[in-house]
Amino acid sequence: EIAQLMSFRDCEELLRATNLSVVVHRGSSIFSSAGGNEQTYSLSKVTKDIDVFLSHNWTTPRRDKFLTLVYEYNYNMAVSVMLVASLILFALMATSVIPMVPDKTIEDRFPPYTGWACKVFSVPIYLLTMCFGREIRSAAGSPGPSLFLDKCCIDQVDREVQRRGIRKLGAFLSKSRRMLVLYSDVYLRKLWTIYEMASFLAIHNLKDLKIVPVVQPRIFFACLGFWWFYNITVVALRISQSFYHYMYATSLLGGYLCMLGLRVWIREKAAIETRVRHFTVEESLCANEADRPLVYHNIMCLMQGARLAEAGCPMEDALRAFNDLVRNTLPYAFVALDGFRAFPMRDYLLLGFAFDGVKALDWGATLWSEGWSFRFIFSESMYHVVWAGTWPIALVTLEFLGSYKVELLGCREKAYVGICVILVALVLAIFNQIILIIGDRARESDLFLLVLILVIILVWALFFVLCRDRRRYIPPDANPRCSTSSTSSASSDDGTRSIHLAPNEANLRNFAGLSDERIINIELDLQEEVLLAKDEGLVVVTGGYWTRL
Repeated sequence: EIAQLMSFRDCEELLRATNLSVVVHRGSSIFSSAGGNEQTYSLSKVTKDIDVFLSHNWTTPRRDKFLTLVYEYNYNMAVSVMLVASLILFALMATSVIPMVPDKTIEDRFPPYTGWACKVFSVPIYLLTMCFGREIRSAAGSPGPSLFLDKCCIDQVDREVQRRGIRKLGAFLSKSRRMLVLYSDVYLRKLWTIYEMASFLAIHNLKDLKIVPVVQPRIFFACLGFWWFYNITVVALRISQSFYHYMYATSLLGGYLCMLGLRVWIREKAAIETRVRHFTVEESLCANEADRPLVYHNIMCLMQGARLAEAGCPMEDALRAFNDLVRNTLPYAFVALDGFRAFPMRDYLLLGFAFDGVKALDWGATLWSEGWSFRFIFSESMYHVVWAGTWPIALVTLEFLGSYKVELLGCREKAYVGICVILVALVLAIFNQIILIIGDRARESDLFLLVLILVIILVWALFFVLCRDRRRYIPPDANPRCSTSSTSSASSDDGTRSIHLAPNEANLRNFAGLSDERIINIELDLQEEVLLAKDEGLVVVTGGYWTRL
């Protein structure tokens, strides 16, 4: 029965996949409704395997799913385009192709104008590439990884084909290399998404499961958008003598709003952790209660096939084993729950560049166009390089302070956040004056130039210490799929030997004790769950247990 659930034997036409370009097309319009038709089914095609199984709830807003998908898949492309565009804008300003804007706040010894294009255009270029870059790549013949999306890959018109496709949900998962979960607060409350996770955890390694809470990209884009708004406000206020008063007021307001938003994310992380730790499949919701016995039965088969529950055990024992699997395993899949930090290091780097890295390019282009010496340009631009690392450190500090007193609400919370922001702002103001003094003297003094370089090294060293991504640790007992270094073995009465391993070619080599050269032919067919190593006999795979006969 487990073989029927996990294979497409005699029904290969049901194994279909769409691609990333289809899913994110027109702001992920495919998520507008759960219903499908012949047109949506035609967006998928028959395939042999699937890159990513996309797991989500239809009640989650389409906007959140779109932002999460582009955050996950378009990020590196958007950063590359933004950096190239910023360098082009720098060159155009340095050669006076793009004119400067007047600046009455600059001292008499400097030109009374400054660069502006990087501050204004870099972030919008990044956001446009994030949203529409996949469309361009698709038109160029690169549609992205293949995805399973139920609306596209399971026939929604022919009820008999739809029923067969739904029953093969576990087989879709067995043919998927990874699973991406678009996690919302209802994910662990819905029976079908729980079943998807059950199937995946029963047949795949935990490292192949990635969970991205949909609230995380939303907060990141909000921070990035505010910092861009701050920069264009700076450009607009350069003509005013009261520029610095507005700048400080905007900085305080931005820090205040950021910390309030981060506290929302901190509470959400705590709620996720609590939900996972107290998970029970029996409390899940199902739109059609007639589906519940079918899903429970399939979960029982998966747990028994993966040797996570005893063969022939009652339904209650299988469901209890699944509950333990989720509680003990999922916390390690939530990479975003790592400590008090809200983002991975790549996000902090991008926020630092978007806030002060673009200022370094604009100011460097201004001085270059006037023919200032390289040393002068270097000492001036390094001021912004220091702050490109300092602002993310300040953000992490606000996150750390925001992780305390989370029980405060209303006016007390606003007062606590205000006090924290003012304290951080005072420290930053003092640090700013110190850097200004060092930067002014570094123009003439080799000693202060060395001090400035040391300050840059120290700031960025602190940045990497505070913002680096911590290694994802998964204890062996939290992983339903053991590696070759921690295999569990047993001997049967007939002398055969069973070993609990992940079903992949590398583990077969280790198990058979062969070198690459001695394995002449390997046929891996998860539909029939058989591995054939020529000249070495038959190795049968059942739920991850390999038996060499």
